[in-house]
Amino acid sequence: MSEESSEIKDDAVVEQIQTLNLNDDKEVPSKRNLVKNGFRDDVKYPLKVPYCGECGLPLEYCCFYPNYQKCKEWLEKNDPEAFEKLQTKDASKSDTGKDEEGKKSSRQKRGGKGLVKSKKKQSVDRHVGICRASRGKKKFVTVVTGLATFDIDLKDAAKFFAGKFACGSSVTGTDEIVIQGDVKDDLFDIICEKWPEIDEDVVEDLGKKHWLPGPVEDWKKGIYNYEYRRARGRKVAKITLPNFDEMRYDAKLTPEEMRTKLKEKGIVPHRTWNEKPLVIRTTGYVVDPYVPPEGDGKESILSKTGVSQSVDFLKKKGGSFLSLRKIRTYLYDFDVPSFAEEALDIYIKAHKALANENEEELHEYVTDTCYPEMVHNTEYKTVRWQFLKSIENPRLVRIRHLDLMSNMFAQITVRLHTQQILAVYDRFGRLMHGSEHVVKDVLEYVVFERQLSSEHGQWRLHKKIIPDWLPPRPPILKTFKVEDVHPDKEATTENEQKNESARKIHLRPVLRGCHLITDEVLKQLTEISEFSVGLCHIQIMHTSASLALNENWDPDVREDMEMFLSRLVPESTPFRHSCEGPDDMPAHIKACFLGSSLTIPITDGKLNLGTWQGIWLNEHRNRAGSRKVVVTINGALKNGA
Repeated sequence: MSEESSEIKDDAVVEQIQTLNLNDDKEVPSKRNLVKNGFRDDVKYPLKVPYCGECGLPLEYCCFYPNYQKCKEWLEKNDPEAFEKLQTKDASKSDTGKDEEGKKSSRQKRGGKGLVKSKKKQSVDRHVGICRASRGKKKFVTVVTGLATFDIDLKDAAKFFAGKFACGSSVTGTDEIVIQGDVKDDLFDIICEKWPEIDEDVVEDLGKKHWLPGPVEDWKKGIYNYEYRRARGRKVAKITLPNFDEMRYDAKLTPEEMRTKLKEKGIVPHRTWNEKPLVIRTTGYVVDPYVPPEGDGKESILSKTGVSQSVDFLKKKGGSFLSLRKIRTYLYDFDVPSFAEEALDIYIKAHKALANENEEELHEYVTDTCYPEMVHNTEYKTVRWQFLKSIENPRLVRIRHLDLMSNMFAQITVRLHTQQILAVYDRFGRLMHGSEHVVKDVLEYVVFERQLSSEHGQWRLHKKIIPDWLPPRPPILKTFKVEDVHPDKEATTENEQKNESARKIHLRPVLRGCHLITDEVLKQLTEISEFSVGLCHIQIMHTSASLALNENWDPDVREDMEMFLSRLVPESTPFRHSCEGPDDMPAHIKACFLGSSLTIPITDGKLNLGTWQGIWLNEHRNRAGSRKVVVTINGALKNGA
């Protein structure tokens, strides 16, 4: 048996003194009397306290150790007298039987389940926790924990809370009670009043925690079920009820007070009409469009044509002066020469934005009417455009204004004579139009528009004037597969053995216009040299092209002929037959005028044509492929057959 001496200095030692002298006959003074009156006279100091060699506790306390059986064996072996004394105490206690009701034994029986349970109760931290948990977006429950540490029946406590707050209350865990509703503030006073053994200091506020209820069987296990959380949330429908008091108050407001109130809330006031407001930023047409005279840019101002152009310009100059005066009522610093330079700058920036595919910048320099016309058919295309120089200074030729529903617009037509480079490539990089190495002289009449009644209005490109007398431009080259050009074997018949021959030939694809094909036809008709005399009949097998005999020396004749035909049958005519495009019906009409066949005499193996005569192929479609022609020859052969 090990012994250790210690001096009595605090209350803990006094408790040890009481424990060691429980079997003395003398009355043990209370703790308060010991501290007040000093130490006992019948006790010898310093006090000797025996300790257990197994657990290290005093002998009177080692019985609370979980492995008390080892302590008991150690005590029996090392100190039989102390072991016998303790055994005698236990025997006398067991003979007495059960303690009286309402009294507690000074210590429990050594060993056994009760010993371990008593140790567990002393090791538990006794406090009550109260917290609020969210159940949905606007619902809460109150969770109470720690009542079991004070030996309070949780089921009875749940019934008490349910009756007190008139709500649901249930036990959801080993030491947890859930109360429906937010009653956390009331529980701090109610718990202390209901159970006086619970001090106010041990009741803690745990704040707010996230709590998701699940099935009851999971609650008892302490498992929170997160499944079907959204499905449970859909059962709750939010209903926004109108403020009836505000509605009754609004009914008494005057229109001016109602308008002021809506302005404060940022709501557009109610209108008494159903029409929707429209914002007019541009016009859809040109007011009194300027018609450029023929030969502009080619004729000298001293020539007859140039003088007539100047006279026409002076006749219509009065309207421009009136419109210029109207513009200066809005733009007091408007200057004609300065605007001409500004118009050229807007023209260049708009075309650069189109070539760079910058839609945002393009909207700044063109109107909403001009934008779709400029970007038409530019998707998947590459545009190379370059401005080189101005051949002539830009000049204002017409000024007009328009009052459209209290919106004042001004339109100015500017004559631009410049040098440019334009090339258009398709998505495969093949050249479709123009060339990057060919410089073109371009004469254009461009209309610029501005909304004068708007403070933020600016001059933008609006339209380009294209006169009716202007010959059509060459169409964009179309990529297609070229058929093999070879004599049709089926057209060769047994008549070749006689005094006649028939052949189907293919002509190369050409652009719209009049083309000389005499050499191309003779190159494929090699058998014509075998005839000494006869007739050659040429028939085209299409309804949108024609044949003719005409001038073969000056190419300007063919260009003038195409210009005359375009003016005679313009594409803008509202024909009913337009399923293949606006150039379809005009092509049929032109083919009827010129004819589809020719008959030419043969002399000494050659076509007997005049000196300035040639065979024309008149192509009337913008985009056409190869044309087929049937040639029939009848006559006498040179060998006398």
